[in-house]
Amino acid sequence: MTSAICTSLVLKVASRCNLNCTYCYMYNAGDTTYLHQPKVMARQTVEAVCRAAGEHCRRHGLREFEFVFHGGEPLLAGHAFYRDFIRVAAGSFDPGVRVRYSMQTNGVLLDESWCGLLGSLGISVGISLDGDRETNDLHRRDHSGRGSYDWVVRGIREVQRDPVLSRSLGVLCVVDVGSSAGDIYENIKALGIRQFNVLLPYGTYDALPEGVVKGSPPEGVGAAATLYADWLIGLFDRWFEDERRPAIPLFSRVMGLLLGLGSEFDYFGRGDIQYLVVETDGSIEPSGALKVCGNGFTKAGMRIGVHGLDDALATPLIRRYHRSHRRLPDKCRRCPIKSICGGGHLPTRYSRERGFDNPSFYCLDYMKLITYIRSRLWEVLPASVTGKLLPVTYEEMKNFHTDYHSSRKVYEA
Repeated sequence: MTSAICTSLVLKVASRCNLNCTYCYMYNAGDTTYLHQPKVMARQTVEAVCRAAGEHCRRHGLREFEFVFHGGEPLLAGHAFYRDFIRVAAGSFDPGVRVRYSMQTNGVLLDESWCGLLGSLGISVGISLDGDRETNDLHRRDHSGRGSYDWVVRGIREVQRDPVLSRSLGVLCVVDVGSSAGDIYENIKALGIRQFNVLLPYGTYDALPEGVVKGSPPEGVGAAATLYADWLIGLFDRWFEDERRPAIPLFSRVMGLLLGLGSEFDYFGRGDIQYLVVETDGSIEPSGALKVCGNGFTKAGMRIGVHGLDDALATPLIRRYHRSHRRLPDKCRRCPIKSICGGGHLPTRYSRERGFDNPSFYCLDYMKLITYIRSRLWEVLPASVTGKLLPVTYEEMKNFHTDYHSSRKVYEA
């Protein structure tokens, strides 16, 4: 078996947040471990993080590595934290290793001073914004219940005024199926955003997102309306037909996978996921999204400075996450589009009864979206290329889904 590697670390440099988003997996999904962690990552932990990353690159011959500053809200760590971090990191890697830095922020605190600092340090910025004012402020509020839209747009404008940061600015949007995909698209375009991505709400079989029909599998899965696929298809059509469209990585990656190009990420793909998370106390964990599975679920018993990144990659939960697109439930192994969706996002397979041995509760949404994108590509690509596309339609996929459940009781204990 090929040794697992880590090419980036998501650093939870601040364990608190100045917003209280309704769907947040960190604070509003039942995990309270953040209450027992330092509010900001300490210098000693920073040194251990950089040392471990440098050692991992040497051991595996990696020539690139990325640090992603995250939270909570990473700007709460303060200016001095980032100046110090870049200094420490600069002395931790061998010559020739390209170290990249990025940040995902809610944007509320971004001002001219922050933008100047981040640009000078080479830290690219992604900002969370759920489209238009109404949709954003329904979910992304502060602790007093005030919507964040105006503050975030002000932060976006500050980034756009900076000649360095503006080139790599991206927006991250969580899907609300009660909103209009077209309105969201036009609002983000009107802000001058050249790249934005969309996320489906996190959840498990025991805590399904709004719009997914509740019920025990397979009834709940089979009966679920494809609200999320329908929303994404509406967005895709608007995007696909727009000659001046911004980049939407979710769509371009699905198209790449359909054409046989490697494009692994948490949602879809064939290969391993190659990042780890480090909390403010130095705990090494898999994706923070797994916090929706239960209080303390992500704790793998690994700590930076005590354990190396290779040690963490060998622990059962982290290994399970990193290989989630290859270790599939029985149903997924028989699925005609498994090479594209890879079973989907691991948390969406989880139930207390069966662990991860379920198809994603977004299964039909994945099927519908992927086969729809395939059909649109079929319309516009030459025959020499369309021959590479999967020869399957959504109607065929629904039949597969129905036939499978009528012939096998895969959910029985």
